[in-house]
Amino acid sequence: MSRALKDFKILLVREGQSGDKDKKWQLRLDAGEVKDGKKRIYLQVNSQASNESLQKWVKKNTSHANLAFGDINVDESEDKIPDAFDEFWQGIEKQVKGNLG
Repeated sequence: MSRALKDFKILLVREGQSGDKDKKWQLRLDAGEVKDGKKRIYLQVNSQASNESLQKWVKKNTSHANLAFGDINVDESEDKIPDAFDEFWQGIEKQVKGNLG
């Protein structure tokens, strides 16, 4: 599973999240609500995911279930965005490992 998550992060950074890439990407980010200046971002599994662990997750939880989530400060200064993203991503990785085993 960690390979699918790493591939997703690379694609996200290189290509941005748009278009019909569900099968290739296997995962997606879904922006949620803003509360107290922080936007909740959810990691969800695409229904066309080919990774075995992700397929099991979708069968058990549906493709709309949140595999992981994190918050990002919407007022973060531009120079701190890379560090904020890294912190966000580390939290996502921990949750994915815990949720998929």
